[in-house]
Amino acid sequence: MPQTVTDYSSLSGGQRFNKALSGALSTNPGLLFLDEPTDQLDLKNRRSLMKMLQFLRCTLIIVSHDAEIMALDFDEIWHIEHGAIEIFKGDYAAYRHEHDLKERELVARREQL
Repeated sequence: MPQTVTDYSSLSGGQRFNKALSGALSTNPGLLFLDEPTDQLDLKNRRSLMKMLQFLRCTLIIVSHDAEIMALDFDEIWHIEHGAIEIFKGDYAAYRHEHDLKERELVARREQL
């Protein structure tokens, strides 16, 4: 899906994004890649996007720092940090729990040194 949607110039950025997303979804894509899809969306358009994503039945790759979008029902989380990829099978809440445990263990080991 294009990063910037230039059609429909009379619409807001969020409205243009939702229109482009609706058009992309109408083609029944096998794969959809969204880069920071909630960035600069107002509350109404955020809610609309969240509803669309909840009913989407394709492979969805989302790059996001938005905890709300990450809380949707995903099967796998990829956390990329410092050039390393950590792959977690499960939802975001379980990922955060495991990640926080690892962080606490790392801090405890550092304190023992």
